Amino acid sequence: MNYNYIPYAMVLAISSLIAIFLTFYTWKRKKVPGATYISLALLGVAFWSFSAILVVLSSKISSSIFWSQLSYIGVVSIAPLWLLFAATYTQNDAWFTKSRWLLLWVVPAFVLVLVFTNQWHGLIWPHVVPVHTGSGTVFVYDHGIGAWINVIYSYLLMVVGMILLSQTVINSPGLYRYQAGLLLVGALVPMLLNAVYLADIYPDPGMDPTPFAFLVTGFVSAWSLLRFEFLNVMPVAHTALFKSIDGGVVVLDAQNRVVEVNPAAKQLLGLEGEVLGETAKSVMISFQDFKEPHDGLFMHYETLLKSSKPCWVDVNVKPLYHGNESLLGYLISLNNITQIKTAEERSKKALEENKLLMKEIHHRVKNNLTVISSLLSMQSRYIKDKDDREMFIESQNRAKSMAMIHEMIYSSMGEFKRIKFGLYMDKLSKTIFNAYTMDPNRINLETDFEDIWLDLDTAVPLGLILNELISNALKYAFPEGRKGTLKVTFKKEDDTNLLLSVEDDGVGVPEKNGVNENSLGLILIKSLVGQINGNITVDNKNGLKINIRFPEMDYNKL
Repeated sequence: MNYNYIPYAMVLAISSLIAIFLTFYTWKRKKVPGATYISLALLGVAFWSFSAILVVLSSKISSSIFWSQLSYIGVVSIAPLWLLFAATYTQNDAWFTKSRWLLLWVVPAFVLVLVFTNQWHGLIWPHVVPVHTGSGTVFVYDHGIGAWINVIYSYLLMVVGMILLSQTVINSPGLYRYQAGLLLVGALVPMLLNAVYLADIYPDPGMDPTPFAFLVTGFVSAWSLLRFEFLNVMPVAHTALFKSIDGGVVVLDAQNRVVEVNPAAKQLLGLEGEVLGETAKSVMISFQDFKEPHDGLFMHYETLLKSSKPCWVDVNVKPLYHGNESLLGYLISLNNITQIKTAEERSKKALEENKLLMKEIHHRVKNNLTVISSLLSMQSRYIKDKDDREMFIESQNRAKSMAMIHEMIYSSMGEFKRIKFGLYMDKLSKTIFNAYTMDPNRINLETDFEDIWLDLDTAVPLGLILNELISNALKYAFPEGRKGTLKVTFKKEDDTNLLLSVEDDGVGVPEKNGVNENSLGLILIKSLVGQINGNITVDNKNGLKINIRFPEMDYNKL
């Protein structure tokens, strides 16, 4: 054993161990496209480095040749696996059909056959000469035509793979660029040292420095895997996916320079030719109000695109970070929302037209009810019978109460389904009070109204109820000049119920007579209370107090 070369063997052992560790690490991610190829390539590196240890330590020519032959299993396999990985990583693996994949391994298989039959033809190593140095005895291998065939073939595959990765370095955003750049360094260093060895200019004769260079490859690969999440974050189908996105996508670096733009964005922005490297402002010049990304801030806004036809674009700017650290750049998504904007404008126009239509309907209903009220008023002048005339006046007031609701809705600012009922009640109470009271000093009207929103379907029957209750109180509670107070209250009683209360301190209803259940007013009130799902309670002590409770509707659901 060549003990003098143990330091060299230790370096090779470290290189081999790193390669084995990376082999297992990448094999666990074999479902990631390209991971299997890079894992097997690293296994080839480990095999080559391990065999090189035994070649260096061998003191007999036969054992040196044996381990050199075994090392060729790694030597011939690394380049094809490297190319397959590079093609997969850069989405060019579709070229490798099954037949081409098999064809890729013809030369390595042929070279291996020559290696293990070298003693019969010498096409790999024509001569193996022992050389005595100050460090010990080494064996110098001359390279035959078979070895040079493998060198040329392997270098060709490695260079093609590097070219593919170089395109990723040039065209990809920061993270992919760093990954591909480290992979290039990891492949280039062993190639350079191998070239030095093949050119016979390495200072230590007979020593192949290529496995030592794998130490650099191991560290670089580990850095790419652990620091830049290689195989965790890969441009898998990146190009195909990026080009097929319907919306426009522009990728900027941290200096707001374009590093990637998809066809949809080019079409939307009217771009032609190559725009990579240009500033965001120059690319987005057709925007009416483009906000340049800054300070890693998220932005979302809509802007108008200057073109022959108005084009609205939804702009979403998202900063891109490496982990939680440095800012890599920005991802700008552009979506043409012209159709949505057009639909919104049409909807707004239709809504305005509907509002005008609703206002016109309420206006006409109010006018018709007013006409009916006026006709009833005119007709009542010719009626001699007092009871008949009062019936006409009551009908007139009912029409007025409904007309008043439609008038308030017509005058409101876009509220066609509900009204502020407190305001309506105040106006209605005073109108009825003035219609029935000849002497305001005799009867005092007290009101307490909360400003509560009511749906139209509730407001109309409740207005009629209020009309009936107030008019009845003014007609019957204060006979023969009796003075008193009429109190009308509308409020929220609890979380679910509203209360309408009409109370007077008049004569009340005589117990012997009771309430006339068949009167038109009471029949009408009961019917209207049923419409709003309410109930009536009557208190005939110290005058007459009528309470009507009904549930409050959830107007947020209307």
